[in-house]
Amino acid sequence: MKYYFYLTKNNRKLYILLIDDKSTLGYIYLNKISDDTWEVPSVAAEKGYGYKMHDAAMDLIYPEYITPSRNTQIKEALFKTYNNYIKRQDVDNKILKEGYPIFVKTDKFNGNWFNRKYGLKKPIGIDFESSDIRIKYKGIKYFNSKYDFRKEDAI
Repeated sequence: MKYYFYLTKNNRKLYILLIDDKSTLGYIYLNKISDDTWEVPSVAAEKGYGYKMHDAAMDLIYPEYITPSRNTQIKEALFKTYNNYIKRQDVDNKILKEGYPIFVKTDKFNGNWFNRKYGLKKPIGIDFESSDIRIKYKGIKYFNSKYDFRKEDAI
């Protein structure tokens, strides 16, 4: 398996793909929202690889943080991933302060995992390879049949 990434020229958007010999296993897109925090508007992965995509993102941007998307498109399926980060000893998590959209606790957002940012306490050391802009389209194309990506997510 190999991780590939593409960082846009303005260093505000980051795309990561996990590919094995036969197929794409995971895709994650990050958007920088502050000096030390990136939101995760899009992630898609084969079963068992979703958390690996989040780990890869945190490793690549270390010592910065990730946070779930700051809009109402937060997927309930991410509940398990982010709640595990709250419990993991190797992951630092902090409650978001002023300047970030904060969500009120509802049945949909059980707990407070969506109002936090998450970062590794030390790098994992994943071997990433820089790639060109096409990786973001490859990731979206592969998962289009399973996930509903909007066109603007690909830009």
